[in-house]
Amino acid sequence: MNSREWDQADPLIFEVWVLEELRKAGFRVAMTPLSGDGGVDGIGLAPAGSAIPAVLVQCKHVQGGRTLGPAAVREALAGLGRYELPAGTLAMVVTNAPNFSSTALAEARRGGARLVGRDDLVRLRELARSLLRGDVQVNEGG
Repeated sequence: MNSREWDQADPLIFEVWVLEELRKAGFRVAMTPLSGDGGVDGIGLAPAGSAIPAVLVQCKHVQGGRTLGPAAVREALAGLGRYELPAGTLAMVVTNAPNFSSTALAEARRGGARLVGRDDLVRLRELARSLLRGDVQVNEGG
């Protein structure tokens, strides 16, 4: 997908695309239920020997180039306690929004969440591979 397609896509199609990129990077992915998921859209289990055991994904598809606020980060971090995931699981927020608010950035730093914004979407698969290898620090980018 390209930036125009991301913006025009149905939010569910965006979620499916994000999880497919993680699958292609090496994660074993599962989409959470469409409702009652606590804001978590998917979970990716890493192969044995990876730098992280799993990633919990919160996708946010926005319209009109809006800045993404802290609610999505809070939901992703809260999801770590909602699901039975191994210690060290990374919360990740993936969005087509061009920017994150300063509060969202601060929440991510405080909670150890990885933010993937519009500019990083084109390299999402490589970013996911880097997370598996341990090449990327949690608060880089976003």
